[in-house]
Amino acid sequence: MTEGSEVENLLFVSILLKRFEQCLKSTRALDSTVTDTVQFLADEEAPNVRVQTGVPLFGIVTTQKADPQQSGIEHSAGELATLRAHKRVQLTLVVRDYEGRRLGHGGITVQTDLRFRDDDDHSVPMTIADNRDGSYGLTFVPSRPGAMHQMVFIDG
Repeated sequence: MTEGSEVENLLFVSILLKRFEQCLKSTRALDSTVTDTVQFLADEEAPNVRVQTGVPLFGIVTTQKADPQQSGIEHSAGELATLRAHKRVQLTLVVRDYEGRRLGHGGITVQTDLRFRDDDDHSVPMTIADNRDGSYGLTFVPSRPGAMHQMVFIDG
């Protein structure tokens, strides 16, 4: 506004006023599924910018909020039942929003706690890799045979 001429500013204000009037006249009901959350994720690379310009641009704005109840580990049938001691296991955690839609970005805080059921005092180390597409690679190596239980924490 400070850089525009008086004529430019008046044109801009008239456009804004017309738009405000249209919004007030709208009879469309508000969508109750829209979240009231707006987040700026500074470490996320903006999609398609590198392709167009060759230069990465970081920082995205999102309204998607992770819902741990809709999220889960994806695996094929029997994959988890046939784990082998001293063999690397890789699982994929898919984080979804409250509508069950996969998040289109990474940047979510994911923590895990994997333990043998008969030794609840020691956790099994697990590596977590953010795939930046709403999925996370979870990798671990079972040190011995036995039943295990895992807890996954998504944004606390």
